[in-house]
Amino acid sequence: MHIIISRFSAIGDVAMTIPVIYGLAKANPRHRFTMLTKRGMARIFVNPPRNLEIIGLDFKGNPLSDWRTLAAAVDSVKDKARGKRYFVDLHDVLRSRLLAWVCRTRGFQTLRFDKARKAKKQIISHKSGAEVSSNFIRYAAPFAKIPGLKPAAAFHSIFPGGRGDKKLFEHITGVRREGERWVGIAPFAAHEGKIYPQDLMKQVIDKLAWKGSIRIFLLGGGKHEKEILDAWAAEYDNVTSLAGSGLSLEAELSLMSHLDLMLTMDSANMHFSSLVGTPSLSIWGATSPVTGFAPYRSPDSSTPNRYIQAEGLPCRPCSVFGNKPCRIGGYPCLRRITPGQVTERIIATLQGNDKAL
Repeated sequence: MHIIISRFSAIGDVAMTIPVIYGLAKANPRHRFTMLTKRGMARIFVNPPRNLEIIGLDFKGNPLSDWRTLAAAVDSVKDKARGKRYFVDLHDVLRSRLLAWVCRTRGFQTLRFDKARKAKKQIISHKSGAEVSSNFIRYAAPFAKIPGLKPAAAFHSIFPGGRGDKKLFEHITGVRREGERWVGIAPFAAHEGKIYPQDLMKQVIDKLAWKGSIRIFLLGGGKHEKEILDAWAAEYDNVTSLAGSGLSLEAELSLMSHLDLMLTMDSANMHFSSLVGTPSLSIWGATSPVTGFAPYRSPDSSTPNRYIQAEGLPCRPCSVFGNKPCRIGGYPCLRRITPGQVTERIIATLQGNDKAL
């Protein structure tokens, strides 16, 4: 059996496919799997199982003009496929539906995951108090319809043994000192409605940096984020900005696997943390975990997902992706979360006293 899978964006959503796909590949070593994604997303798939092939594709922008690229990728798989052939769409957009059509013309049976668009719309319009099932559950659902395919094995980390290679990052971080706790902070996200205000986040860093037993690593990318993070890090010896450090994504993931905690937004770094088994404390503003985007945790993990959210705001959540302007102005869903609350949760988590979900 050969199964083609597709998910092209966004990077956090692609990362969320990994626990399911790796688990399926490991549980079904006699079957072949091929993941089609954008070339830039392919680097997320670190240490894939031997029966999983990752193909990164270059697109021109218009989905209808990309059918030749999609057809060539499918043909490269078809030529070496053995047994029954399936295509599983984990994106459900125009480009992936075009890919499904290409696959059907090549003799593949096609399946599609449920994006739960209607249920999410009802949540953000406050017409329903129901919770959308996790993306991981809905990603796994179409594979359950494939005869003879075993359910995914439990996923723990993209790194064998749970930890990445220290050699990939120690030239920047140095060696961890005895008794030191390492905390990563990724203060940015794709949209304003998901970003804890900079003035408040700076206060969090100030409070943590004064605790000499904590070493802080700031993660971000791009010139603007680098300037902010470098300025914050310059004030303290125990705060290091990794923006512009030249570390590869695998190196950052390796470092992340050695952290005691990641403080993130509702962002890709939240999902990266879950891929290496590192506990995360995520701040949620305009968005909410009830729409299905909570980070992965292995079924046998004793570490819960930890969230910080403003309570008592009837307007929240107002967006699935955080890309809508605040209707009442100023994003109180984020500003009502105090730096003291964030810092207290971090300290409690590091001390093993935080049991909140």
